Amino acid sequence: KLSSVKISNEKDEEGNCVYGDFVCSLIHQKDINAESYALLTKSSPWWYSSFESEKLSNIKISILINNTCVNPTVDAFNYLRSNFDGKQIELFEAQQKKLLEIIEDLNITVNEVEKLVKSESLKQETKYTCIKQLSEDEIINSIIISRFLVETYVQNSSFNFADTIKQALLLNDKINNVERLKFFEFYYSCLDEDGIDEFIKSLGKEYEDITNKHKHAEISKNEMNRLLLDLLIKIGYISSKSETKNGYRVNHKNIKKK
Repeated sequence: KLSSVKISNEKDEEGNCVYGDFVCSLIHQKDINAESYALLTKSSPWWYSSFESEKLSNIKISILINNTCVNPTVDAFNYLRSNFDGKQIELFEAQQKKLLEIIEDLNITVNEVEKLVKSESLKQETKYTCIKQLSEDEIINSIIISRFLVETYVQNSSFNFADTIKQALLLNDKINNVERLKFFEFYYSCLDEDGIDEFIKSLGKEYEDITNKHKHAEISKNEMNRLLLDLLIKIGYISSKSETKNGYRVNHKNIKKK
């Protein structure tokens, strides 16, 4: 019954909230179990930017966030970051609209963006906005963020980044070859011929001979390799492919014997 009745935010003659001290004491009461705490704090008409950290557990901080008792401000975000690391991510998930409005002031870190990228409650657009707060080096050096970008670029190419980032993603051999190949289909123009050579070599040792224009390379027959060669034909890097008993033979336009 108490949880269904909002505590009044009326003020006394001096302008002080009549129930302010009561709610503050309620929030910091250690003897209330989590289930009751979740119900009672729903009644609070206020939200706060900081608390008496030693009186609160991680579970109770999560409850306060879910019950909109934590202010979506820079101060609150920094308080959680310093005292309950990881809970600032929960605050962002719960109050993403308000925190996106001040995202440039949050100074979010690579580690925080990686957690936000993994979040199931954030839209892709929100994740891209978070990523854009980082430097190019931070983006490129994070395998979690790099994989996310490669996987989602092909789904929504309206989110754009500098060519230097695209080049680094294409050449990152820690990213799945199939995903990179799909990415290459959209962004091969970011690479010059030497860059395409490097991209092909980064796919693995089997592919190195494709870059040698003085020989007919042969690679195994599978769907990924068929797609790769078709793309290389499309962009004019090779002239054609031929099926052999064991795979595909790569044909360059003018093979010159050394």
